[in-house]
Amino acid sequence: MGASHGYGKSNKRQRLLLNGGWVVLLLAMALALASWGSSYTCRGCAGPDVPGHVDKRFQYFNGPYTKKVSADAGQRLTMDYGATVEEGSLDMRVVNPDGQVVWQETYDAGADVNQTAHIDLQENGRYQLVVDGHQAKGNFQIDWQLN
Repeated sequence: MGASHGYGKSNKRQRLLLNGGWVVLLLAMALALASWGSSYTCRGCAGPDVPGHVDKRFQYFNGPYTKKVSADAGQRLTMDYGATVEEGSLDMRVVNPDGQVVWQETYDAGADVNQTAHIDLQENGRYQLVVDGHQAKGNFQIDWQLN
């Protein structure tokens, strides 16, 4: 009986290891998918990225580049921004803490813009400034401040 008892423990151990392996695999896949949605590819990138200012020049830019800004309801986000798009397109947007887009502009190949946006923020929390490249070549810059 002692031999079969040990055999049962061995099977339980193997099943636990197998089930644990699946759990680890599923967690790894979930993390990969979560990070995949927020990653971008930027080849030939150059330019500063400091609090309140980002300036990127690139040969190829694809995917969402995100900066997070903490703000209080009632504050105004002022953005001086520009973009030159030689190929592809760029979407620029501001997303509130609930994930809703509160401001957006899209620039296609041939665009060369310099503008200012004033966005009155309605809630407390972390806003996202997103520049989403679609096989783009060119540059973008954003200077922002909260008032």
